[in-house]
Amino acid sequence: MPAISISFLMRSSLPTIAGRRLPSAFRKPLCLVSTLAFHGLTDQLPRHVWLAIGRKNWAPKTDGSPIRVVRFTERLLNEGIETHTVEGVPIKIFGVAKTVADCFRYRNKIALSVAIEGLQEALRQLGGALLGLCWSCLSNRVQHSLA
Repeated sequence: MPAISISFLMRSSLPTIAGRRLPSAFRKPLCLVSTLAFHGLTDQLPRHVWLAIGRKNWAPKTDGSPIRVVRFTERLLNEGIETHTVEGVPIKIFGVAKTVADCFRYRNKIALSVAIEGLQEALRQLGGALLGLCWSCLSNRVQHSLA
């Protein structure tokens, strides 16, 4: 299954490298394609680490690390966060349901096909646990994008 190898590569490369170089940046959660790859919901290997920051926050300065910044409202930024330790680096990351909802919210940044692929794989993985996905879509106000 290709998602496992991509998920492994995602867990062991870009976030860890960027987390060691930019520890202050990783107080913010990973989002969008980085989170899809981390959870094994896409076949794509992200070229950038996608970080979520507040609307008025300063974007982290990089030393050439491949980072893309996405701005969220404070309410959306603080819900659905999980903390994982990858190679000794604690990384905040959004959960599966929130990630899928955010991919539809920011479909112009990542492409609609990536959002649909993430939704299809999440439905395969979650099986009957659709209530969390539906709730996240409603709270993020992206239910019309799914229709």
